[in-house]
Amino acid sequence: MSAGEFTKIRSGEILVTRFATPDVVLVFDRIVGLVTDQGGRSAHAAVVARELGIPTVVGVQNATEMIADESTILIDGTDGTVEVLVGADD
Repeated sequence: MSAGEFTKIRSGEILVTRFATPDVVLVFDRIVGLVTDQGGRSAHAAVVARELGIPTVVGVQNATEMIADESTILIDGTDGTVEVLVGADD
């Protein structure tokens, strides 16, 4: 997701993206969670998200392939788990 696409993010959503660039902090006032395919716990966006109390799971590797838009997911930033509760097609 590029910074230009951030306008699509609605308040209360969990952002699932390939990696969190520094630009992702622009949507931290709207998201309630962050999941990335790549990155580590010490990545800038991951650190800032945790400081703001936004649950964050990074380095999932295939999150963007496994989680379709409009899916309902549960993330646990403490345990580093992501669970798809309802897929977009369900």
